[in-house]
Amino acid sequence: MKVFNAIGADMGVPSVYEGSKGDNRYTIDIRHLPQGIYFARILMDGALTSTRRFMVAR
Repeated sequence: MKVFNAIGADMGVPSVYEGSKGDNRYTIDIRHLPQGIYFARILMDGALTSTRRFMVAR
C-alpha cells in the first residue's frame, strides 16, 4: 500500500498487512502526517485493486 497527498506525492508511510480469508486489513502510521487529505492506493500482485481517500485532522 502507498499513501499519497492531494498533489500526488508519495508520503512514504509505513503500513502493515493483516489478512485472512475474507478479512483483509491494512494498518498505517499517520502520526507524522500533517493535516490534510490523502489517498491510500492498494496494490495486489502489482495491479491496482483499490484507492481510498482519508483525511487527517488534529
